Amino acid sequence: MVSFFGLSATLYLISVVILVQKKSIMNKSMVWFSVSQLKIKTAQFILTQAGIENYIIDKTDSAHAGLFGEIELYVSEDQENTARKILLDEEIIST
Repeated sequence: MVSFFGLSATLYLISVVILVQKKSIMNKSMVWFSVSQLKIKTAQFILTQAGIENYIIDKTDSAHAGLFGEIELYVSEDQENTARKILLDEEIIST
């Protein structure tokens, strides 16, 4: 029975972490996506240097060497327009 309760507690903690992560993503906006790790990391570096908090979600399929899926770059909703303008000015993205 101890392992059952331990498993229940672990599953509960995992679900709490997922809910917290979903809440933190809800006020974020995706500003760009790419299949290129290098392009995303460059964009992420530029935004970080500009003081814009950002993060990526890698949805590529590791079993297929990045052939399927993309990598998404997110910023907070209130910094979305600024981030897009910076990435446009740096010619990372185009209109």
